[in-house]
Amino acid sequence: MIVAREKTGHKEFLGQLPRHLPRKVKRRSYTYVFKGHKLKLISLIVACFLVGLLITYYFSHLFTLGYQISSLNKELAVLRVDNNNLTEEIQRLGSLEYIEYYAINKLHMVKPEANNILVVTVPETKTNETEVAPVERNGLQALASRGSQEKSRLIQVFDELVNRLEKS
Repeated sequence: MIVAREKTGHKEFLGQLPRHLPRKVKRRSYTYVFKGHKLKLISLIVACFLVGLLITYYFSHLFTLGYQISSLNKELAVLRVDNNNLTEEIQRLGSLEYIEYYAINKLHMVKPEANNILVVTVPETKTNETEVAPVERNGLQALASRGSQEKSRLIQVFDELVNRLEKS
């Protein structure tokens, strides 16, 4: 059988050293920076700070430009859609069917009758120049263009206007 003996020096276990051992005194070690090294260290810190500011400015400018590019691309897409819509509307409004519908229904114009049509015959010339030659009918002069197979819209409108005036 093992018997443990009780220790009576309980102060040793509480972290107190006996009085006969001297305590170690910690010395603070100071490292002194020489004035030249201190100036170099401060200038290095300032340089790092300025480089950090420059990098921050560069990236903020980069993000701002990126945002402007994306907003301009969105605006460009909207303008392209508007342009396509306007082009379609121009095509719709410029068609002869729509012009005829608008002239008859909205402007209350009347189609010319079959016997009230002026036919202009012009001999074809091989010159590329388009000349305007007067053609007489019932004492009135009408203009016809040479070198074109079909009447232009202006001549068609003018012809309809003359026919309309002759009726009234």
